[in-house]
Amino acid sequence: MWLSVKKLIKYFLCAFILFLPLTVHGTSADIEVVTYDIKADVKANRTVNIDETYNFYFINQISTFTRIIDTKLVTIRPNMTKRITNVKISNVNVKNNDFEEKIVDNKKLVKILLDSKKDEVSEYNVSYTYNLGKDTGVGFDELFLNLIDGTFNANISNINFEVTLPFEFDAKKVQFLLNGKYNLTENDITYSVKGNTIYGVLERSLSPLQTFSIRVELKDRYFINTTDNYNYMILFILVFPLGGIIYGIICWVKFAKGNKIKGKMTDVPPYDFDPAEISYLYKGFSKESDIVTLLITLANRGYLMFEESDDGYKLDKPNSFKIIKLKDYDDNNAAQKILFEKLFENEDTITLKDIEYNLFDSLMEAKNSLDNEYNRYRIFYKNMKKIKTYMSILGVLSIITVNSYFIYLFANTFYLIPIIIVILCFGIYILIASDTKLLIKLIFGIAPLVAGVYVSVLPIINESKTMMIYIVGMILIIIQALFFKKLPERTIYGNNMLGDVYGFKSGLKALNKEKLTQKLIDDPNYFYNMYPYVYLFDICEDWNKKGNEIITSFPSWYVTKEEFSLQNFQKFVRNMVYLTTQAMFKKQFSGMSTTHVEYKKDLKVKNIEEK
Repeated sequence: MWLSVKKLIKYFLCAFILFLPLTVHGTSADIEVVTYDIKADVKANRTVNIDETYNFYFINQISTFTRIIDTKLVTIRPNMTKRITNVKISNVNVKNNDFEEKIVDNKKLVKILLDSKKDEVSEYNVSYTYNLGKDTGVGFDELFLNLIDGTFNANISNINFEVTLPFEFDAKKVQFLLNGKYNLTENDITYSVKGNTIYGVLERSLSPLQTFSIRVELKDRYFINTTDNYNYMILFILVFPLGGIIYGIICWVKFAKGNKIKGKMTDVPPYDFDPAEISYLYKGFSKESDIVTLLITLANRGYLMFEESDDGYKLDKPNSFKIIKLKDYDDNNAAQKILFEKLFENEDTITLKDIEYNLFDSLMEAKNSLDNEYNRYRIFYKNMKKIKTYMSILGVLSIITVNSYFIYLFANTFYLIPIIIVILCFGIYILIASDTKLLIKLIFGIAPLVAGVYVSVLPIINESKTMMIYIVGMILIIIQALFFKKLPERTIYGNNMLGDVYGFKSGLKALNKEKLTQKLIDDPNYFYNMYPYVYLFDICEDWNKKGNEIITSFPSWYVTKEEFSLQNFQKFVRNMVYLTTQAMFKKQFSGMSTTHVEYKKDLKVKNIEEK
């Protein structure tokens, strides 16, 4: 029984919500407007003295009637663009009846006290001054009036109108609208122009809440001495853009000013950084394979050697190899020390099978001695992601506030607003804030941005003041995006290090054969000492070309039966790094790794800070 009651309540509420609008509109049967006469006397200063006379047929006896006059006039042009005019209403008068007036929700409410009787017809007259303010059109003036403004919740018939303008005008530019559309035919309306006055009759009845409007396009500066009714509240659409600019300036001064990537070209590693350290500074993170390249560095420094063999351990490669310890590690590099000592913990000669299930935790320890929170926050700003998130939110709010109102004027519906906002956000991000190719920016950045701006601009294209505010708003949004783009992920120290790494990479790429020959005279092992770096920079082929005809043998730490060529050496380096990394990962793949490694601060500091 309880469940049935709950269902009944639910059904009742649903029915109430669904039929509530029908109940509200159902009160329109109290009166019918059997005649409607309106006279509009337009003055040179764009004020209109309006006189409305109605004959009401009372279906039911009522004591009051409220004439609603909207202070927001929606002007609709033939291209269906819209603009909102702020209207001032004054000098309200009702003949032969008492009335009250007040402003509610941008509407002037004129409450007329009636002495009505059922099934009788009575005449009422309302007059008022309607100040349209300055004409904001560019290149022309216009008169737009709702002769019947859609606030009558009653049927209206026998509609007569008389509109008098102050000066001559082109009669061919008189147009009429029904319900906001220029769709009236000669059978719907009869009118004539005599002097400066338009006389007419609407040859059809209107249903409740329908509108009937007139528009006359006039020469530029037709109206004179007009008052400024402009709604300066629209300036509030600039609040979020200005807030975003202020926040962007503060963040730029704090994080970006003077924080540029600078570096000198060099052909030796800056600060004697090893390959893993260079890779970490270059990419901003370390991969396990980056740590494995340290084996080549250790070989170059005389700690170990490689001997290729065919021991049956294939892993789909032609050869496997042995790693042979030559001497104890006596340097102070944390990652190198961890990797080397664990590698030769039990034997001085090891194969890939010896590495399996044994070195994963040590590999991760070596990696994290470099790629850890301490070093990361020396290179990258700790809260930059949060700061950029705040800037993104301000940017999106700015786009919403600057564009939503104008999109609504364009579409006359709220449904299009989120679609255009998303398009604008996407276009601005791709064009300004993203790191992508120029062609992508042009196609996927400019096109959505232009489309979104077009929708917002079209309703205000002839309103210079509003257009200027919109342009300022969009410029501020673009400047916000530029601040977002300019905010660096890296600290000043991080960008200085990155600049040095870029200079090192550029130096290796710029090294010609003559300079390489000179370097080999000073350091015979220079070519192979640089090999792990060029491997991580992915410029091995270019480096091999420089060494062709100059390098004639493998390094002493690499023993193989393969015929000498730098391509074969490159193949060995690639295979060694890949196979060793895969072998170290076998423990992780098998699910046997349970070790949580704690890293001491002194190990963290040695890799980056001390150099």
